[in-house]
Amino acid sequence: WAPSDTGPAWLHDSIGASGAMSYANAGFAYQYSTAMHWALTQMTPGSMQVFPQNTWERVFNVICLLLGMLVFSSIISSFSAKLMQQHLKEQDKNQKLLA
Repeated sequence: WAPSDTGPAWLHDSIGASGAMSYANAGFAYQYSTAMHWALTQMTPGSMQVFPQNTWERVFNVICLLLGMLVFSSIISSFSAKLMQQHLKEQDKNQKLLA
């Protein structure tokens, strides 16, 4: 746990419509699944109603977003390179057949 510079943290947000319970009071499985859901929404177009409320949570959020962009761009880059390699092989094969 990092100290909060703004006071609240997402663990103190209320859960559900009644607001009687917070994430901090929820069980480990609920906290873990919420954190996993949040992490996955950082790398996909999904959304979630848990937002960073202090500097450390916001920094972690930015790191997750950058990591997601890096992973996604690496996948796209690899896919593009494979397609280009296939295209060049096909082009070379066609030139050899015509010669």
